[in-house]
Amino acid sequence: MKLDITQYNELKKQHYNDFKGTNEFTIQKDQDTNIRYMEDTEYTVITTIKNVYMINRVYYKPTGILKSEDESFNNLTVNTAKYYDEQGHLTEEYKYTSPDWVDRLTKVAKEKLHLNLWESRQVMLYQINYQGKKVLLVYHLAGKILDNPGGYKFLYFVLLDYSSLEILLQGERHQEPLRIEGDNYLPIKPAVHLVNGEPIDLD
Repeated sequence: MKLDITQYNELKKQHYNDFKGTNEFTIQKDQDTNIRYMEDTEYTVITTIKNVYMINRVYYKPTGILKSEDESFNNLTVNTAKYYDEQGHLTEEYKYTSPDWVDRLTKVAKEKLHLNLWESRQVMLYQINYQGKKVLLVYHLAGKILDNPGGYKFLYFVLLDYSSLEILLQGERHQEPLRIEGDNYLPIKPAVHLVNGEPIDLD
């Protein structure tokens, strides 16, 4: 894949003035898709963002040859990230999930947890190790939007096997919200995760 320099320069001419003084510009493809263009001295980066799904492509300058591409869903790297040399030959690739992983996760969340993973800020997803196993940690508030930058005193959590997406555990997380005094963040106690009222260790 190679960047169409002519098309890129035309887009840049049309949209760059929207972001005077910066090295990037953004265009909206449709109601929920934005394409962000950013340049530095060596690379051009094009990021396509659709709701909570992001495709990031980096191109060498001035040739326009693809340097790398990766995808993320709700801030988790998914599918296969690929890296190329300046001649366009594949040099490295890292497989994170199977191609249908996002679709399967979306289905599990909808049918078993009643969550819409494509709704921005409805969940927080993390990859962690639990008892020597790679798992997906999902925090949510039963469909409510997560919009408190200071943290949450109470959240639901779910642990899923990262590969099969089988639900392993469900419970509650309790934690003092972040407190600020003047310019200082006050220390808070670690979060407590409970399953059926019993604490478990997720750290």
